[in-house]
Amino acid sequence: MSNITKIGVLGSCVTRDNFNSTFNPNYKSQYDCIVHQNQASLISLMSEPIPYNPQDTTLSRPYDTWQIKTEFTKEFLTNLVDRKPEYLILDFFGDVYYGCIQVGENQYLTNNRNKLWKTDYYKAIKTQVKQFDLESDKESYMTLWRESVDKLFVFLKQNLPNCKIVININDFMDTLITKDNQTIRLSQTGNYRAIDVELINNLVREMESYISSKYEVITLDMTKGDYRLVDNHPWGRFFLHFNKEFYYDFLKKLHVITGKNEISLNSNESIIKEINEIHKKLDRVLELVNSNR
Repeated sequence: MSNITKIGVLGSCVTRDNFNSTFNPNYKSQYDCIVHQNQASLISLMSEPIPYNPQDTTLSRPYDTWQIKTEFTKEFLTNLVDRKPEYLILDFFGDVYYGCIQVGENQYLTNNRNKLWKTDYYKAIKTQVKQFDLESDKESYMTLWRESVDKLFVFLKQNLPNCKIVININDFMDTLITKDNQTIRLSQTGNYRAIDVELINNLVREMESYISSKYEVITLDMTKGDYRLVDNHPWGRFFLHFNKEFYYDFLKKLHVITGKNEISLNSNESIIKEINEIHKKLDRVLELVNSNR
């Protein structure tokens, strides 16, 4: 029987990066991320597939082109059923940061400013679409979002009844200390969308509360550790690009959820250190025994 736990991710880098050797070098000894939907709004995911011309959605990076394609095809749902992860981990980044646009009857796309907006498809329709986001019209958005959540859990119950659902809760942060020890706020640099971090974090908790009150889920709470934004993150500065301790702690908490032995997540160096500490304790015990003879 394999000791590798199959993981699905419906979320963003704050979840997916935990299953990346850059952040957790030994994760593959315990986990296999077999299916991933990146940065998608749940409203988009649970709406109808949208016909499209691949030429109109091609971007310079193949990964970005793939991500946009999945927004149109909604193929993540089919992939979930085909690959059958044991755990599906959700975060709400796509909804709280991007929102969505309506392009047809029950047809939505995540309003991804960094990728979708660069496509010829979006440039041709941008004046005709209706935008939804939590900051400008929370009531309308949450109505759509709750309907989409309910659709998702019906789908999961019907197609993946044994898959356990984990919600990754984390706080957006705005303050960053630069390499030259300057304190800045990302939302005021002009390089990022100006967001209300407190508002977004409250929305994340409201979403988690709605799901956990209706469905059997496990909450993985990443809001209480000593985490901070860092200037040397592999993907650069962002509201959710944390210090390395965040990623280590995430796997430790997931290890508890999945019932694994925590020591197996440690590097060989850490294991050796633990063994040496045990030997030292045994030596002290032997010294006490000998001194009492």
